[in-house]
Amino acid sequence: MKRYKILAIEDEQTTQTLLLNSLGTKHELTIAGNLQRSRNILNELKPDLILLDINLPDGNGYDFFKEINAKYSTPKIPVVFLTLESDLKAKVQAFAAGAYDYITKPFSREELIARVDAHCARSSEILSAQYVPSHLGNLIFNQEARLVYKKNSTGQNEILNLSPTEFKLFEYFVAHMGKTVSREKIAKNVWNKTHFQSRTIDRHVSSLRKKILDTGVLLTTVSHEGYLLHTDEENV
Repeated sequence: MKRYKILAIEDEQTTQTLLLNSLGTKHELTIAGNLQRSRNILNELKPDLILLDINLPDGNGYDFFKEINAKYSTPKIPVVFLTLESDLKAKVQAFAAGAYDYITKPFSREELIARVDAHCARSSEILSAQYVPSHLGNLIFNQEARLVYKKNSTGQNEILNLSPTEFKLFEYFVAHMGKTVSREKIAKNVWNKTHFQSRTIDRHVSSLRKKILDTGVLLTTVSHEGYLLHTDEENV
């Protein structure tokens, strides 16, 4: 299994020990006990995943999360919160900000390993595409701004009205342009679920397909296999 670079920003000694025992042998784990130390590390290292506590000696994890996203806009570093805060409001705030996951303390070694491995693999798969095109048919894909533009009848670019889920779905298809992806992989990489109703995926794909109609980009159903994004110039 690939060894990923993980930065854990955590000041509690007990949790640091658990992180070392759980992840230290499998991955390249670096632990920082405060935000200033984390900034110094990030100047020299770009990790594959960050585990981030919310309440730290020299600042707030949410504010640091925004700082990370501003510095590493493309591609973003996946961030998983580790925190004692278990109330729903805190979780909603984290996910609304773009967190990959939210793990409440205390947590088990097995849960931590499973979640970290899944998120690292997911991030690696999305970023493994060697080339993410900005122009596809009559579409312009701006990954950094998280926008897709479509040329209208006058040749002007207008924003394609995609929901956040449809954009994530389109982003995943673009990263695997010309390759058939299964519903299982879509569920794992777009919804972060190992089990997901096929009808839900099909409904979102159908909506996305309608929105990219007549753009020179096709979203084809491959019987018993999944979906394939390609241009109408490509043979399938």
